[in-house]
Amino acid sequence: MKLLICFSIYIFIMTQILAAGIKGLKLRKIKYYLFNILCPIFIIMILMLLFVLFYSASFIKYYLDLDGFITYNIFFIQFVFILSLVLFYILGISFYYVHEFRGTNLNFSDVLSINTAKEVAGGYKFKIKISFIVFLVLNILIMLFLFHCLYFKNQFVNNIIFEFINSLIYIYWVLDFTKLNFQLFVSLFVILWACFVPFFVLRFFISNEEFDYSIMAGENQGYLYNFFSSIPIFQRKEKNKKIQKQIVENFIRNESSKLTKINFKNYDYPNVIVIMNESFGSIYEKIETNKKVCEYYESLQNVAKGNLYVNTFGGGTANTEFEFLTCNTIGNMKYPIMPYNNYVKKNKYSIARYFNNLNYNTTAMHPYTATNYHRDKVYKFFGFNELYFYNDFKNRETIRNYVSDEAMYREVIEKYENNKNRNLKSFIFGITMQNHGGYGEFNDGEIKSINDNEISVDTYLSLQYLSDKAIKVLIDYFNKERDRVIICFFGDHNPSFNTRINKKYFDTDLNYTFSNVYKTPVFIYDNKNKNLSDIGDISANFLAAKILEIGNLPFDVINKYNYSLHKNISCFNFYDAKLMDGKIIKINSLVEYSYLQKEFLGI
Repeated sequence: MKLLICFSIYIFIMTQILAAGIKGLKLRKIKYYLFNILCPIFIIMILMLLFVLFYSASFIKYYLDLDGFITYNIFFIQFVFILSLVLFYILGISFYYVHEFRGTNLNFSDVLSINTAKEVAGGYKFKIKISFIVFLVLNILIMLFLFHCLYFKNQFVNNIIFEFINSLIYIYWVLDFTKLNFQLFVSLFVILWACFVPFFVLRFFISNEEFDYSIMAGENQGYLYNFFSSIPIFQRKEKNKKIQKQIVENFIRNESSKLTKINFKNYDYPNVIVIMNESFGSIYEKIETNKKVCEYYESLQNVAKGNLYVNTFGGGTANTEFEFLTCNTIGNMKYPIMPYNNYVKKNKYSIARYFNNLNYNTTAMHPYTATNYHRDKVYKFFGFNELYFYNDFKNRETIRNYVSDEAMYREVIEKYENNKNRNLKSFIFGITMQNHGGYGEFNDGEIKSINDNEISVDTYLSLQYLSDKAIKVLIDYFNKERDRVIICFFGDHNPSFNTRINKKYFDTDLNYTFSNVYKTPVFIYDNKNKNLSDIGDISANFLAAKILEIGNLPFDVINKYNYSLHKNISCFNFYDAKLMDGKIIKINSLVEYSYLQKEFLGI
């Protein structure tokens, strides 16, 4: 047992140093040291349990005597500890790369999105840290120790668990039971209890503590604890499902009775185009450059501008996308995030389905692989009529390895024209790809930061400069269009560079708040209305209601609710709601909103 604890302490030290260096060993509170040590203990005991179950099944065919059983136990313990060492070594390196590339912590939902990660990994440069090599050598030495050290063979097998098991084995021999492997039943029983202890301790504290979504969570709480906190089995189960359903049914019944039937003659029904621009963030505001990065965006007049507060940084595009399309916030959900992986398994409410009901042709466009974040399936669940991915694009002009924003917008214009020729109203939702992370050297870059000598920063700002020029192409086209068109444009998240640059330009040391880490530009343009008021601060779940308001479109139940809610609440994050007067309240205090959202999403 002593060796098990020492081994778990070593794993904690290894993962923290691999992820964040020596400074990673200083956690925010003492209790987190205990939690991080419990995490590997839990995994080791689970692996032992699996081995015992396997051994029990194999014993039906192969009967082992007492000596054989003890020998087998030695091998099994060696195997479990070595496997654990390899798993946590890989996990520690993963902590580092995710934090370095994306600026956030690795969580369980990232494991579910492994295919998406593989698709975009080619854009990043992987460097080898000295700590990777040091711990690789240390791990090999520990493996050799586990295989050959007499102390391990003579002492570890005689720990409390196996002493208890062996004492019962002797009872088994005395009683001369049949050749059912009774000692394995005892092993299973003891190891089950050993698994339950760390599990219930972890689950108790995880369920009673708000998850830390901040960028510094790994260094504050420990990367292992933060990762384990995102695993569903440690989350508290939803309660009050019957109450939730009843409240929502009453709400919908009351609201539906207030809504008048839609009279098509009373509405203009404009075409609606929504562009979610990859990594179009607000960092350019903080950096002095040789040219203005977003000159066109800043010069735009007669549009509704604002600050969009999102719930992701450096990656996790699908989170912002989900909030806009479903008109809901992921702040109301149980962890893990990445709702496309966890919640969208069947037909769901979306703003696309809303426009479908108004006889619009609804189109989703993304110049990348169809399977990225399972969009090929999710968009169908959301009710889109037409889907276009990389292979469907006629114009694949690229910048770096991604389809350019301008090429994307020309495809959007073509789809709009096709609908117009068929006398169809358009709702087009497009996601760009040009500015995706992995900001290596960019030979065509025009932007240079004055106070920094960072290739990644210059590359990103040069890409955003090109994005800004592409916006002009889109707006200029629709300025000449006779039919009414509304364009909503927003960034999905800010870019992530490396830890040092992130700390320099973003409020990364803050707990999860409404800080500049999560602020991106947003504007709504109407080619027939040049007198729009600024949006102010807003979150993605309110954007659809804002579009309906500007477009003088009828409200359905959920957007009518959001429209009313937005009069008092400017935006949401994972934990909180920010009121119009700047006051912060907890999301879970908005019981009706929480129930309404969960019922609509089927959570």
